[in-house]
Amino acid sequence: METFKTVRPPLFTTESAVTEAAHFLTIAGAPARRLLHWIESGDLKTPFQLSEQAGAVAALMDKYGGRMDLADATLVRLSELLGDSRVLTTDYKDFSIYRRRGRQVIPLLTPPA
Repeated sequence: METFKTVRPPLFTTESAVTEAAHFLTIAGAPARRLLHWIESGDLKTPFQLSEQAGAVAALMDKYGGRMDLADATLVRLSELLGDSRVLTTDYKDFSIYRRRGRQVIPLLTPPA
């Protein structure tokens, strides 16, 4: 949460990532409804349309074999579409391996270890 507070809205994400985040928040006993509030307020935007990007997302998932899940693939693809963007993630292990546009390192914003 401290890292999240350091960025200015609006933030951009995908519905797949919101679903995954809500799942993890629920497991942790945190209110997943906060995500809906951020979306409703416009602080968190979900412009990504999986129906339009399914081929590119599938190609990313194929590239990384079974390592990349749908939520991660949609975030990598969104970072390609947005250009100069950073990915805010707690999953440094996987996102440090993923690349956008072939071999480009994805700039990350991660909480301190």
